[in-house]
Amino acid sequence: MEQLHPVIGTALVVVLVAFLLVVVVRLLDGTIATAGMLITQQHEGETAGLERQTLLFASVAAAAGYFIYGMKIGLETGRMPDFPEELLPFLGGTNLAYLSGKFMKLKGIIS
Repeated sequence: MEQLHPVIGTALVVVLVAFLLVVVVRLLDGTIATAGMLITQQHEGETAGLERQTLLFASVAAAAGYFIYGMKIGLETGRMPDFPEELLPFLGGTNLAYLSGKFMKLKGIIS
């Protein structure tokens, strides 16, 4: 069973890279619409929403970090690692910042 860990890890990486390639190709050919994903509509026009950019960056960074951590631990132990305790407040904080920004813009506290 111990000899299967590298094979399973390699197969998992191949599947995830193939999935990533499909997503990137679909993003590039326009099948997955991304227009306006980071834009906040305001009365004067459209501007890049800082809260959206922060949330997107934090989510991608957390997913990439957990993937790398999971591959390291998974190849060593052959099982999924526990969710790092530091990651939950990080993701919760960025989501709270996003929702707070949306609420304050909705109520007119900030523009």
